Amino acid sequence: MPSVNVNNHSIIRVIWDITSKCNLNCKHCYAATLQNEEELSFDEIHKVISNLSTYGVENLYFFGGEPLIRKDIFNIIEYCTECNINTFLSTNGLLFKDSLYELEKSGLKGVGISIESTYPHKYKQIRGLDAFNFVETAIESLSNSSIEHRALNCVIMEYNLDEMLDFIKMFEKYNLTSLNFDLIANGGNALENQTLCKQVSPNALLNELDKVFEYLFKNKHLIDKISFDILPPKALTYFSTKYNLDIKLSKVIHFNPYSCFYIDLKGRAYGCRALTDYFNYKECKEHIRGISLIDNSLENILQSDEFYNQYCLLGPKKIESGICKDCEYLYKECYPCPITSNDNISYDCSDYPKSLICEEILKL
Repeated sequence: MPSVNVNNHSIIRVIWDITSKCNLNCKHCYAATLQNEEELSFDEIHKVISNLSTYGVENLYFFGGEPLIRKDIFNIIEYCTECNINTFLSTNGLLFKDSLYELEKSGLKGVGISIESTYPHKYKQIRGLDAFNFVETAIESLSNSSIEHRALNCVIMEYNLDEMLDFIKMFEKYNLTSLNFDLIANGGNALENQTLCKQVSPNALLNELDKVFEYLFKNKHLIDKISFDILPPKALTYFSTKYNLDIKLSKVIHFNPYSCFYIDLKGRAYGCRALTDYFNYKECKEHIRGISLIDNSLENILQSDEFYNQYCLLGPKKIESGICKDCEYLYKECYPCPITSNDNISYDCSDYPKSLICEEILKL
């Protein structure tokens, strides 16, 4: 039986891929390989939400696919609101403007609109559809809405690295509440489009971020609104010191299944999305199985041997040597992902070697 006392762990957030269907076929989408997967019925979703509510889950994030494709999404969100669960939704924005009234009425807490370029021709190349102006209108609608948390989500790759400042200025223009940068993940369509969806080199990323932090030095009111999770704490401290900025170090930590977990299309609980079919980590495939939230109470799942095995796999990874071993931030603000790290380097969940960023920082 698990040695972890689940009663001492509060669920911070749950991420749920509510549908595999999408109205785009983006070149970088990690979920594209599962677009034909069957999704849960409303009754099954109702059971999962009731299960989460009984345990006291407070924050639920809907991803996809495109969540707004589900015709019952407003009823789903409304039921979450009735169960005192805060709901957040990630969308490509194409259906957002026409859905806004129902989303506000349903009690949705937050929306993040994804955009990978501020230039229409580059947006079309990445997203496969000439819809930039349509999505920018959706961002404007979000800005003027009553939704509390209004975010812009941007996946950074070599193709759009030089637009980081442009994303910040767009974020400012529409007075949103948060801007989230992510590094492109090695999965799904990105594997088939490496020319366009190439990961950023650490040196190029730091050079571009130097311009970003110089801009933030002149616009300090933006600092707390922008997520810097793409950087390890050592790099954040470097820029904070260089530009005399007060940047709070948030913990760069992999998912602990007893505080954050993921629900797949079938309603199965996993400690992290990396344990699922999205990514091909052999150790996960051999040892990890998701546990149905339709057939099992969340409390029983958290106390089960099967879920504890996920906790063990996602538990602290000892770094034996290399640049991470003696870092002052290791196991304080920076935790290596145990799935993708080895004995001397800490990797994050999208296979991006953040330790290489630290190596570049040490050269400066």
